[in-house]
Amino acid sequence: MCIDITAQREAQDEVLHLYNNIPGAVFRCRYDADFSAIDANDKFFEFTGYTREEFTAMGNRMSAVIDAANFAEILEKVRI
Repeated sequence: MCIDITAQREAQDEVLHLYNNIPGAVFRCRYDADFSAIDANDKFFEFTGYTREEFTAMGNRMSAVIDAANFAEILEKVRI
């Protein structure tokens, strides 16, 4: 069985293009204990100073790039 996924790929490419042309860092993450990143644009990595590979090696976790003292405060604000 073959399924044509051309339209899906084109839509994904369009979203990626929009994502990478927003003036600023954009990311999506799960609402879990570490705010595990689902995806992020190029500006996010420029902002954090990590490459995609370095961030992946850290487990794709926002908790790995946010100071522990600030993380608790951020977590509380998100919960509210």
